[in-house]
Amino acid sequence: MKSPGQDLLQVRGLTKRYGPVTVLNNCDLSFQRGSIHALLGANGAGKSTLVRMIAGLVTPSAGRMSFDGNEYSPANKRAAEQAGV
Repeated sequence: MKSPGQDLLQVRGLTKRYGPVTVLNNCDLSFQRGSIHALLGANGAGKSTLVRMIAGLVTPSAGRMSFDGNEYSPANKRAAEQAGV
């Protein structure tokens, strides 16, 4: 296990498009082990879409994620849970 303060989850360039509509564009975030984070934004800002991609419920159109130093792209909710998310 890594020490507190190190990145547990990294999101780089995460994008989601539904046809011609982009609902999340080029999102970069880092979540650190042992920290509490809040995700704030206006209605339609992409908060729920981001969380659903992290949880394996929605597939990103572009970008990548890493969890605990390993490439992370859950195919579904169960895969995310098994990875520890």
